[in-house]
Amino acid sequence: IKLMKKVLFFFFIIFFVYLVSPYYSIYKFYRSVKQSDIEFVSKNVNWVALRNGFKLDFNQIINKAFAKKSNIEKKILGNLFVQLIIEALVENLVTPENLILLVNDPDKYKNLIEDKIEGPIKKINYIQKIGYKKNNLEIKYVFFINVNKFRLSFIKDEYPIIIDLKLNSFKWKLDRVHLPIDLLVSKINN
Repeated sequence: IKLMKKVLFFFFIIFFVYLVSPYYSIYKFYRSVKQSDIEFVSKNVNWVALRNGFKLDFNQIINKAFAKKSNIEKKILGNLFVQLIIEALVENLVTPENLILLVNDPDKYKNLIEDKIEGPIKKINYIQKIGYKKNNLEIKYVFFINVNKFRLSFIKDEYPIIIDLKLNSFKWKLDRVHLPIDLLVSKINN
């Protein structure tokens, strides 16, 4: 019976650490973003999955932002051109510096997206232009999606942002950022 209690206690501790670990990872990630710790952000992001997620979001943003344009402009913004713009957006916008910008100042990130859509070839580095506002972050919810995925939803400067963390090699890493597509499109079109 003593051995059984020790085994149960051990499994309880492991389970407790598993439940608490994504919250701690979110806290560490948030703190590093606030401190602009590029090295920490670089090491704690699944860049392949993140870039693929951003490609999907940017594709929707571009298609919705230019959906009201005339047929001639639709032909000009053909699928090949849109894909080239998306590749340029992902290459230039999905970086540790710009991930920090997204969390700290989503409105400037939106401006960065606009600048990149209008001129996708020129390189813009917004990290020097950031004037962080005070903490007006509102967490909406935090929960497990499944055994190895965890979701955090928050509102920053009226931008609802959802991030997913994935457990990978006993470490929680940022796996996906769900951009507020409709809100970004409405702000781009205005």
